[in-house]
Amino acid sequence: VPADQKAPARETVIEWLNEAVAPPTQRWVRVNADPGLMAVEISALAQPSLAGVIIPKVEDASQMRAAVRLVADAEIARGLTPGALSICALIETAAGVLNVGQIAAVSGVSALAIGEGDLGGELGIDPSDEEVFSPIRLQVLIASVAARLPIPPIGPVHLDVRDTSALRGSCERLRRMGFRSRAAVHPDQVSAVNEVFSSRPQEVERARAIVDAYRNRQDTGRGAIVGGDGRLVDEAIVRAAELVLKAAGDERADPQ
Repeated sequence: VPADQKAPARETVIEWLNEAVAPPTQRWVRVNADPGLMAVEISALAQPSLAGVIIPKVEDASQMRAAVRLVADAEIARGLTPGALSICALIETAAGVLNVGQIAAVSGVSALAIGEGDLGGELGIDPSDEEVFSPIRLQVLIASVAARLPIPPIGPVHLDVRDTSALRGSCERLRRMGFRSRAAVHPDQVSAVNEVFSSRPQEVERARAIVDAYRNRQDTGRGAIVGGDGRLVDEAIVRAAELVLKAAGDERADPQ
C-alpha cells in the first residue's frame, strides 16, 4: 500500500472488521513493520472481531517484545481481555531466521510464519525453489515446537495463483513437514489450502484409536503398546495424535 494510501486502507480494514461474516471466521491483520505505523494500526484495529495480529519482518526478540507490548496496551485501551489477540511473528529476513528460537520464546507470541518472498530476495534465492527453503522451514518448525506455541507454524504464500495442482502439491509437502496452515496471496487459493490443511476423517479416527488405546493401557500400569496396525505406540506417537485431535476440535485432545 503506498504511503499516502495507508490511512484510507486502515479505515477499510476497520470497516471489514465491523462487518458480520457467516460462517464465523477468524480475522487476522498484517500490520506495517514501521514502528510508528505499527503502533497506530494496532491501536486502531484492536477489537473483539480481530483474532490476531501478524507482525512482519521480525528480526530479534527485542523487536518482538516491543510488538507484544503494543498489543497488550491496545487490549487494555479497548477493554479487551488480556491475551485476547493472538500474535504471529513473520520470519522473512536472514536475521529473523538466525534469531527465530529467541523470537518464538518471547512471552505473548502465539505463532510463527515464514515469508519466503522477501527472504528469498535478501538471500538471492528463487522463492519458488521449495527444496532450497526446506532447511529454513524446519528451523521455523523446530523453534515453534520448542517454544510450545499454541498455533502450529504457518507456511509461506504460493506465488503462482493459476496453478492449483502445484499449490496442492506444495501444501501437501508443508503438511508432511509439520505446518498446519499457510498464507494465501489470492482468494482463488483459499479453497485448495483449506482442503489440504483441514483435518482428514481417517487421520482423526486413527488418532482417536491411538489415544484411547494408550490411555486405557496406562490405566493398567503399562507403557508403550502395539497398535492395531502393528506399529509401536509410545508417548511421542500419542502426543502427535493429540495434536491431530486438537486441530479437529476433538474433546480427547490433551497435549502436554
